[in-house]
Amino acid sequence: MHKAVQTLGDVVLRNARHFPKREAVVQGDVRLTHADLNTRANRLAHALRGLGVRPGDRVALLARNDYRFVEIYFALPKIGAIFAPLSFWASSSELVYMLNHCSARVLIVSGAYLETLETIRPDVKYVRHFIVYDGVPPPALLAYDGMLNGGDDSEPEPRPSPGDDTLILFTSGSTGQAKGAVYTHQALLHTANAMALEYGVRESDITLHFLPLFSSNLEHLLPLAYAGTSHVILPRFDAALVWETVERERVTHFDAVPTTMRLLLQEPSMERRDLSSLRLVTYASEPMPPATITRWLESLPHCQAVQFYGMIEFLCITAQQPWAQLGKLGTVGRPHVGTDVRLVDEKGDDVPTGEIGEVIARSPCGMRGFWDDPQATALAVPDGWILTGDLGRFDGDGYLTLVGRKKDIIKSGGMGIPAAEVEGVIYEHSAVSEVAVIGIPDPDFGESVRAVVALKPGARLTEQELLGFCAERLAGYKRPRSVVFLDVLPKTGIGKIAKKVLQDQCGGRANVRTSD
Repeated sequence: MHKAVQTLGDVVLRNARHFPKREAVVQGDVRLTHADLNTRANRLAHALRGLGVRPGDRVALLARNDYRFVEIYFALPKIGAIFAPLSFWASSSELVYMLNHCSARVLIVSGAYLETLETIRPDVKYVRHFIVYDGVPPPALLAYDGMLNGGDDSEPEPRPSPGDDTLILFTSGSTGQAKGAVYTHQALLHTANAMALEYGVRESDITLHFLPLFSSNLEHLLPLAYAGTSHVILPRFDAALVWETVERERVTHFDAVPTTMRLLLQEPSMERRDLSSLRLVTYASEPMPPATITRWLESLPHCQAVQFYGMIEFLCITAQQPWAQLGKLGTVGRPHVGTDVRLVDEKGDDVPTGEIGEVIARSPCGMRGFWDDPQATALAVPDGWILTGDLGRFDGDGYLTLVGRKKDIIKSGGMGIPAAEVEGVIYEHSAVSEVAVIGIPDPDFGESVRAVVALKPGARLTEQELLGFCAERLAGYKRPRSVVFLDVLPKTGIGKIAKKVLQDQCGGRANVRTSD
């Protein structure tokens, strides 16, 4: 009997039965079919159970993108364990905190992070087994491949329940210690179905992954649950390698952020590659400069570019439907299938169409709450609605435009200035490659607006020229009062501009460089 797909473990079993010879995961010379993936996932599951891993135990991973990431992701649900991928960008103290906070029992690391492991190991309280792949593990550490070789490849029993926890995704910790957003099997399968419907996922799709999988980018593995698609893994982003891989593997889809899309457009090898297989690019995380998306659509007219909106705590909130994208550039689309979205004021009342309010959302796709933090959960998910902290407005057609974070509003002279609005204007300047707007202390107005800008290669622009450009397009109180030019803006692990770092670096100093 073929049982219904109710857990992530059921996903790979179903695909192994329906598409046993179709490639599931590709990385370099490694090419695993869906049957291979299920076999290896079963062997890993039994090996971990043999180490004493029980339902509800947390198993953490510290590694860059790798085909074993996919194996682990689908092996742990087969024995009811909870996957906790860690940011390889995190500091040693942050890694120790996350491991101890979720009481991880097992930590799997790639050989590239053995030095990090030795640094944090004395302070990790609950991990009983350390497992290493790629390289020879030091004494007392287990070899990943050795655990799988010749292991039991039968389906583990009993199966977990759909409502059981299966994944912990850690937030960036930009406002304090990282929090672990907890997802159930049911939530992730709802997400898979919503994404498949919104993006028109096909059985023949081949998705390329170059953004870090330890974060919300993990959701793009979920269409495996819907159609048995194939996934190509790159350990890191490299523009030339992305285009080479799209051509070689006939990639049909990848997920990106505006920064990587801009770098891909600047890559010289793009023009000589056959990119005709690429039909869909999804992007999120930060505002898309109009010039970048316009050039993208002109350069790849056969490829739809779809903006979506989600976060660690709620993987899919809205999506910009492909057939409406030309008329709605700048929006993040309409609510995903099965997702309720409201915009509310400070009192929690809905705001009228066209007015700005905080985005709150409710759906089976959202997190259950934060791991071992009932107080933070109560604040973030009152009455079942997840408070995003983002500000937006709906237009008359139900399309959502984000205007900034509640905490990214600059208060100047009693007026609230959305940083995203000022950034959008500055992005219109042809010399600007990247921009972030921050508030700096002002003795008269409380805060004033400062723009931190990186220019395009070879471009020239002075502070006064950019201030004059803004003066023609922004109300007086919204205009930047100063500009800092940097060669490149710092990024987070998922490619977003790191505003907290910029605030520390540029929040209290005078302009350091102009391009003249």
